Amino acid sequence: MTADALTIAAAGDITASGAVTLTATGGITTAGDVTTAGGNITFASPTTLTGDIAVTTGAGAGDITFSGTVNGTAGGAAENLTLTAGSGSVTLTGALGGTERLGTLAIASAASVTANAITAASLVQSAGTGTTTL
Repeated sequence: MTADALTIAAAGDITASGAVTLTATGGITTAGDVTTAGGNITFASPTTLTGDIAVTTGAGAGDITFSGTVNGTAGGAAENLTLTAGSGSVTLTGALGGTERLGTLAIASAASVTANAITAASLVQSAGTGTTTL
């Protein structure tokens, strides 16, 4: 999905059997969850969370990638981000919470996790089978 600006409401959850790539030149604003059945999930543009969200590829080998920055809402509650990549990997290329910090970054499962910069109230990684690089 490509757009000038992309807004996903809390009731606008995305569920797909294959890969999901979200791209918006004006950025992504989301409160909606994204779930696939083993397909990769990519947020290819800077992303602002306007509510707690879960990004899940299921138990399979789907990867989760945030290519741009990820921020909470200015002056709002610290939004939580839960990532479940099963046996896939999590890659956070841009700063996470660099402008507006997040609440909890929870990584429920992933083979490997790579992140450059994280500003969050807490970081919890429940399971992993590879390397975590922060």
